[in-house]
Amino acid sequence: MVYMIDWMEDMQVQLLSKDFGKHLLEVDDLLQKHSLQDADITVQAERVQTLNTAALKFTTIEGKTSDGYVHGSSSVRSGMCFDNNLVILREE
Repeated sequence: MVYMIDWMEDMQVQLLSKDFGKHLLEVDDLLQKHSLQDADITVQAERVQTLNTAALKFTTIEGKTSDGYVHGSSSVRSGMCFDNNLVILREE
């Protein structure tokens, strides 16, 4: 899960870049990169959902409330990071 959160935070930094390109070739390259990022985020959506589902199982196991809290909060964080990335991607 930590890998996925790190990936999402790295992706968010890339998506928030203010680089618009200085000439047409750079703009075309950035548009292509944006399309690839869109595809990558779409592919990762299923992994995020699977990780969140697995993490939430720990919150329902009796006697594991502290572990469940940690996994549950990580699940919420990963979901929020992913949702933020989708919003940023769709705004561009």
